[in-house]
Amino acid sequence: MQQSTTTSQVARINRTLVELGQNGHGQISIYQNQPPAKRDEIAEALKRLVAAFPKLDQEVVFTIIDRATALQMPIQQVIDGINHTIDTCEYLNFTPAKVLNFDTKFDIYSYNQACEIQYQNGGNKTATGGTLLSKIKINGALVWVKTIDKQRFNLPDEINY
Repeated sequence: MQQSTTTSQVARINRTLVELGQNGHGQISIYQNQPPAKRDEIAEALKRLVAAFPKLDQEVVFTIIDRATALQMPIQQVIDGINHTIDTCEYLNFTPAKVLNFDTKFDIYSYNQACEIQYQNGGNKTATGGTLLSKIKINGALVWVKTIDKQRFNLPDEINY
């Protein structure tokens, strides 16, 4: 039995999309709702950055620790930011922002947007036979995400913030 979406649910979904993103659809960080890292965890993770950039000034390292703590960054985001910086940053272009601004997001879509995407695709199947979009709930509001993102980021069927 399929449930219909009430006006209040639509308003809540639209409010969620407006709060979480721009450009007609929402985006959510994969690090959302993870606990903030502790200073000592951040310092430990930064040892790899210092090893990769041996001439990095200690004050820069302390700045990253201070800012990551103040921004309440989860440790996985700090580690992923460090890895991304090591993989992509040219030594002369290093700034703390290379680590602190790293984020990975996935798109969320309203019912109307999901219908439009499926219409343009000719259905909800991909060329390989998989599903194009999957439903999840965010704070009780039903939204759609790309199935590949759901799998890649191991998204649960329900997310509460």
